[in-house]
Amino acid sequence: KHIHKKMNRFLNTNFIAAILAANLAHRGVDAHGYLKTPRSRNYVASIDPKWYGGTTEDPAPENCPHCLNIGGTEAQCGKVGDHNYDYPPNAVGEGILSPVIQECYEEGA
Repeated sequence: KHIHKKMNRFLNTNFIAAILAANLAHRGVDAHGYLKTPRSRNYVASIDPKWYGGTTEDPAPENCPHCLNIGGTEAQCGKVGDHNYDYPPNAVGEGILSPVIQECYEEGA
């Protein structure tokens, strides 16, 4: 009788764990975030990239708006590959893109 209680407890625990695992498996997690509002420089470069034919007024094209989360030993959040969004490159690769204001906020609004 003691063995049956242990077995039932074991089966109940496994059953509960299986139910929880099955329910949690249906929840998605998207850990790759980016600043959408106000639009970040790398997001702007990704929404309408000019892979060829761009000018000095166009941002260099970006295909990974969420890849700036490197931090670590470099401790720079603005770098992805050869793009440094602290000094955003323009589409022709000759210099820095002129600042483009994305949003203006009023105090108390």
